[in-house]
Amino acid sequence: MFTVPATVVFLAIAQPATQSAPSRELDVRVDPRVELLSIVFRLAGNPEYNMDNSKSPYSDAVEAHFGHLREHRAVKLARSLRRDRGISYDAVMSLAIHLDSDLSPPRPIMPLAPRPDLLEGRWREADAARFIEALGDFVRDSDFHAFLAQQRERYERCATRLAAVVNQRDYVAWFDGFFGTRPQARFAVIVGMLCGGGNYGVSLRHADGREEITPVLGVYRWDDAGVAVVGSEIGSTIVHELCHAYTNAHVDRHEKELERPGRSIYARVADVMRNQAYGNWKTMAYESLVRAVCVQYAYTVDGEGAGRKQALHELARGFKWTIELRGALREYADDRATYPTFDDFMPRVVEVFERIARDYDALEAKFPRLVSTRPADGANNVDPATRELVVVFDRPMIDKSWSITGGGPEMPKFGPPMFDDARTTLTVPMTLEPGRRYRFGLNGGSFYGFVSAEGYPLASVEITFTTKK
Repeated sequence: MFTVPATVVFLAIAQPATQSAPSRELDVRVDPRVELLSIVFRLAGNPEYNMDNSKSPYSDAVEAHFGHLREHRAVKLARSLRRDRGISYDAVMSLAIHLDSDLSPPRPIMPLAPRPDLLEGRWREADAARFIEALGDFVRDSDFHAFLAQQRERYERCATRLAAVVNQRDYVAWFDGFFGTRPQARFAVIVGMLCGGGNYGVSLRHADGREEITPVLGVYRWDDAGVAVVGSEIGSTIVHELCHAYTNAHVDRHEKELERPGRSIYARVADVMRNQAYGNWKTMAYESLVRAVCVQYAYTVDGEGAGRKQALHELARGFKWTIELRGALREYADDRATYPTFDDFMPRVVEVFERIARDYDALEAKFPRLVSTRPADGANNVDPATRELVVVFDRPMIDKSWSITGGGPEMPKFGPPMFDDARTTLTVPMTLEPGRRYRFGLNGGSFYGFVSAEGYPLASVEITFTTKK
């Protein structure tokens, strides 16, 4: 462990080795730097650090200790940085890991001019310097180190739980095999206690080439004691966030070739991307490559079913070109004689982006569409004696696969769905009541069961209608 002022420590949890343990284990910890900036930007009102699923006994403790400081200089500065410079999401975490671990007072781990290679680009030197100075006042005025000491046992328990899942696999070994080894890299996973469903693939690079690859994984489930509840589903998130440390640099090196097709694609999906905080074409390109690699990982490590599921997840998030991009990655994996390094392969990635930009309408045409529903969306005075929901698609769908989402009093009572022989019409028994408004969805959230025979999901659709009295 690394000792820092007073009784505050970096919490590094090493799991005991077993016969079946992977060859390497990742350091998993709660990091005071991440907590400091999460707290300040939570107080500033950044929604990504105030997610509903970050509410816990820990967030209550944060509020009790720091809540009176919402008008502190550092918090007001954080508020203005978000408004004027877009400092939010990964930009916050990027600065956190560029601070020295000794927070008495906070100071950068390396000079900020010129801007360090991996410090998020929204940070300008003057803004960062001014904010770091204000953080020093916040640390002192809030008695921040005392709070860390009070929370030490909770931090240790959260890190232990996450480590137990993270270290079931040697993720770095797979990345080394796919992209090449990173001999100067040190890997860690940081628990984001206030990040909720947000995860951030942040890293830093020292002037001598040493790297610290430190994805921050948010906690979004808690037990009654305010300790993280972590399931195996976190595995795909680990792959995603680690992957940024491998792929983002390739996008940077080929930015000029990717910019034209990237801008063209982004213009077609800008609303979907912005809703996920991907505010420009380059961020979309980072995410596109990462998500295709995640699909490749799932196919090669967990099998065809897991690969298809991961692909559906990425397609449903609006990355409609994931299948095409992953297809190119298979060429790389299968022909390392032609492509000894991933940089040798990047021209093929550029070609895929150019093809997607050129043929985007053809790509969109691969996705199924809803032709009609009966009762129709928006219908009024529907006969409450209606006993079936009928859904018609424009092409054959995968049989015995559907996602009708919703719940509560606005959800009709549905029976088992069934496709016709052509798999274009779905019939669902249902029971309605008079004088009621009904609302439900087809696909949505984490549920994308409506998938075409070619493997493309239906975009989420909401259906509403009312019955006559």
